[in-house]
Amino acid sequence: MSDDPYDPAAVSRPSEPPPDEKEPSDDQRSRRSADGVWLYDGAPDPCPVKAYGFGDGVMHFISARHEYRQVSSAALPRIGVIADLFGGDLGWPMRHFWRAPKRGGGGIPVDTEALAVELIWMCGQAGQFDAATALRGPGVWDGPDGVPIVHCGDVLMIGGRIQSPGLKIGRALYRSWAAQQRPATTRDDAGVRQYDPAPADVGQALVTALGEWRWSSPRTEPELFAGVLAHSMLGNAVPWHCHVFVRAQSGAGKSTLLRFADATLGAGSHGVLNNVTAAYIQSSLSQQARTICLDEYENDTDEDRLKRLTEMIRLMSDTDGGRGGRGSSGGDTRDIRLSGSVIMAATMREAMRPQDMNRITMLRALKLYDQPPADDAEKAERAAAVDRIASLIDDFGRHSPALRARMIGNVDLYRENARRARSTLLGWGVSQRDATQLGHLVAGFWTLTGDEPADEALCEGMRKYLDHLPAAETQDDDGVDADVRDLLNVLFGSEDHMTWSGGSRQTIGQLVARARDPKAVDAHEARKRLPPLGLRLVKGEDHWAWSDAWLCVANSDKCKGLLKIFEGTPYRNGKWAQVLEDWDATSVLPPTQFAGLKSRGRKIPSEYLPTLDDE
Repeated sequence: MSDDPYDPAAVSRPSEPPPDEKEPSDDQRSRRSADGVWLYDGAPDPCPVKAYGFGDGVMHFISARHEYRQVSSAALPRIGVIADLFGGDLGWPMRHFWRAPKRGGGGIPVDTEALAVELIWMCGQAGQFDAATALRGPGVWDGPDGVPIVHCGDVLMIGGRIQSPGLKIGRALYRSWAAQQRPATTRDDAGVRQYDPAPADVGQALVTALGEWRWSSPRTEPELFAGVLAHSMLGNAVPWHCHVFVRAQSGAGKSTLLRFADATLGAGSHGVLNNVTAAYIQSSLSQQARTICLDEYENDTDEDRLKRLTEMIRLMSDTDGGRGGRGSSGGDTRDIRLSGSVIMAATMREAMRPQDMNRITMLRALKLYDQPPADDAEKAERAAAVDRIASLIDDFGRHSPALRARMIGNVDLYRENARRARSTLLGWGVSQRDATQLGHLVAGFWTLTGDEPADEALCEGMRKYLDHLPAAETQDDDGVDADVRDLLNVLFGSEDHMTWSGGSRQTIGQLVARARDPKAVDAHEARKRLPPLGLRLVKGEDHWAWSDAWLCVANSDKCKGLLKIFEGTPYRNGKWAQVLEDWDATSVLPPTQFAGLKSRGRKIPSEYLPTLDDE
């Protein structure tokens, strides 16, 4: 007999109504035993609806179609409710709760009131429903004995075995869902089903494929990105959910990278999402343990959107993921449980708080090409690269079931690798949380690409990843905070769109450099062009040379020049002033005239300003 619960051969007996001549008063074919088991013609005939308890006048069931249902006691006798609970198959109710049809032959021959009493009695036998019971949908979940439970929507896979959904395992209820792609399985010589994992060289090929993108750190970032993909395939079966932010330059191919990630994860991903809110994710993706891929997630006019998303992602790091509840004006409540990793990619980012940075690892993707193609041969080469990446997306989409089987089947190897990675990092003085975050990413990479626990050499090789810890991410080589450095890059890299009047258009950085250079013939003109932009150079009380002058930046969010410069960036709408105020190197500028605008500001020391030598 097939072990697929939806194979007709697996059904022991079809549902069938009693004979037409049955009379409710003299039929003894149906009865319930003293221990609550229903019999028909002396053979067990269990109710296809499972009762899981009661509370506040509401009964809790798993329907015959394995769906979770909450039904009030008042609504239970309704035939529509009964039909829904029994999946439209009224054979069992007709066998055990048959009643004579109404005069004229109309109606359903089921005593729905007596059936409702029986269902309520069943719920009473199950006891008070535990409100802490977790409802679980698709994804990989932690089983009570350490064996991952893979919810594939229409079936559960536990250690390679296939079972119907609708089971309560531990304190979790696994409800039915739309069918999902299953991890690859095979049968051993004894006919026992088991996972059919991809070999380690497929994992190694995945890391090689990620080399098609240009990374800021090619030695480490493809491995860490492969690590988060591998880690994500384990869903909620691991005690920590790693999140990764790919900060990508324009033209880095970030959207294609997320499509690659989504294809590799297969059913382990919700798909690539654009322009979503935390409320949407909580409403639509709750009760699942799959990866969320967010593309350009902070580009929105809602200033609080990023904060709400980041807070939600931070709460998703722990074992149980993000948990909460939501009430409605009608008094209904909804349980919110978010589990799994988040992979984000965007061209810019807002400043992250320390508690966010040790839960979200930052990777950097550079633009694929610095210059336009020089000739037709280079155009053809770039077109071939596009086709090659598209082919890789298809290839790893096909490998996805086997890659997921590799990670799920080797979960114990992953756990041991995570233990060794974390222990090594702690021995180097890394904080508990940073060691957990980085250790799980590296463990994913090791498990994806190797079949043995990490040895001493691999553990020692983790030193190359230390630059990805939050302390290293926060400071650049010159000691400048990463957000300040990013703001200065935006400021000095922007073109002057306001005061330019012909010839080659200059960047703000070039304009500042010329304004400071005593040898530049247009230095005076360059200084005159700065105030309309919300900038100006000032000398100190000791009458420094212009080369030692400080650059003043207006604070006012009414400065059109700065609004234009920072439009569409994390520093828009006056946020530049807050970043500069938090930078210890700057000092206060009293009210100063910036063309037609008078504003306070911040003074940036000369050592942080561009020079003509930088060009």
